[in-house]
Amino acid sequence: MHLKPPNGNHISTTWAPCTYSDNYDADFDDHLISYNKIKPVISSNTVEIMIDCSPKLLKKLKKKYNEGREQPFGYVSYTDWLDIVNKVSKEIK
Repeated sequence: MHLKPPNGNHISTTWAPCTYSDNYDADFDDHLISYNKIKPVISSNTVEIMIDCSPKLLKKLKKKYNEGREQPFGYVSYTDWLDIVNKVSKEIK
C-alpha cells in the first residue's frame, strides 16, 4: 500500500511474505491459493515500511521506530505505524 499525503511525502507499507513483518515466513503458495479463493490472504500484527520525507524527520523516525537503522523499518506495530503516518502526513516542508 502506498500513501502520499498532500505535503508530498510518501509511505510504502507491506505485510506480504518475505518482508520484515510477521508474515516473513508465510508460504507464498498458500498466499496465492487464498487470494484466488477470495479469502483473507495473510495475517500480521506488524508491517514493513519505507518512508520518503525530509532528512530531519526521517532521522527522528529512524531513532524512535527503527533503532537508528536505515530503511526499511521492519516489524512496525500498527500503533506505531499510525503514529508514523500521522507524523509524515503532517510534516510542513
